[in-house]
Amino acid sequence: MHSAAVQTRSTVNVDTELAYWRDVHAEGHLGGYAFADYARVLMLGYDIYLAYPRATEAQLYRVLQDA
Repeated sequence: MHSAAVQTRSTVNVDTELAYWRDVHAEGHLGGYAFADYARVLMLGYDIYLAYPRATEAQLYRVLQDA
């Protein structure tokens, strides 16, 4: 019997991720918008990433573009 390898994602700690990007923003590396503007986009990306655990990167981009 052939067993296909299935790639699954590990859990993402969204709070830790947001804290990281908040620090990057505070250092002036993201641009001039308020962090809340970036946080909305980040959350959309994390939601899609976690909702489709077996999707390829190309599939995730397609879902993001359609959102």
